[in-house]
Amino acid sequence: MFCSNPSYLSMQRALHFLIIIINISILTACAQPPNEVENAAQLFNEEKYNEALTIINSYLASYPKDELAWTIKSRIHAATGELDSAVYSINQATKTNNYEKANIYKAMIYHQANLYSDREALKILEKYQFKYTDDLEIQSIIGSLHYKTNMLKEAEQDFELILKQKPNNYNALSYLGAVNRKQNKPDIALEYLNKAIDIDSTDYFAFEQRALLYTSANLYEKAILDHSRLIRITKNIPTLSTIYAFTFNNRGFAKYKLGKLDEALDDINSSLQLAPENAYAYKNRALVHLEKGNMELACEDLFKSSLLGFEEKYGNEVNALIQENCK
Repeated sequence: MFCSNPSYLSMQRALHFLIIIINISILTACAQPPNEVENAAQLFNEEKYNEALTIINSYLASYPKDELAWTIKSRIHAATGELDSAVYSINQATKTNNYEKANIYKAMIYHQANLYSDREALKILEKYQFKYTDDLEIQSIIGSLHYKTNMLKEAEQDFELILKQKPNNYNALSYLGAVNRKQNKPDIALEYLNKAIDIDSTDYFAFEQRALLYTSANLYEKAILDHSRLIRITKNIPTLSTIYAFTFNNRGFAKYKLGKLDEALDDINSSLQLAPENAYAYKNRALVHLEKGNMELACEDLFKSSLLGFEEKYGNEVNALIQENCK
């Protein structure tokens, strides 16, 4: 088996949506918005966060009760990983409830800051799902949380509705690929993922899902190619550092299945250097050691994997290997 860690990866995907651009149309929430707010939103769209923050801070010094400005400020902080500041700013935005969408962003940011669980955030966001059917960001967040909580039918419906409005929406295509992969519909999943990659070959999610799909189909050479692309994409993105680490482990497993044991060991060692608490990587490294006849090293890794909670997360595979090889 290989490690997809779907819970963690889908969380990262949900958080990724938090830095999707602000649609300028939200500015209609305030009548005749000042140019400063509009300029800050545009700079946010362009990922010029420092410039956007400078403008919005200056504006808030003069207009400290502007809910829209506080919302934009919170999203800038969320996009740059400053979660305490993001939480403070979104709380300022929701003090009066004059700007309803601030409550939606609050649920998103509280989720990112681990102040709301998946289901707590979803409970709030679902209240607004049918009120803002044309807001694809809100619909995408809800769909991603349905996916993360394993509500696959709901997630499928969410993203199919997005595709009706925007047939080439990358997020909808990639998530429908992920949903169908989990529903054991590999042909449909691959069709969606290929379309998503054709639209955007710079994002990680579709490559990650297609690599896992190839591994499940024993197409290890193709899986290795996608894992290698995924490593290049996530290498220098701090918010995707865990995915970067796990991808080395997954590529190592594919190499192990092809009998490339030394290369597999190098990849899994790299993964463990980056994420030393990953029980799945220890299990995979144990498989390589077993294949190479290094029983002592294999058993050390199996016991370490068990200690890190492999059974609770993934099942009885490690315990069975211990019983078979480490008596």
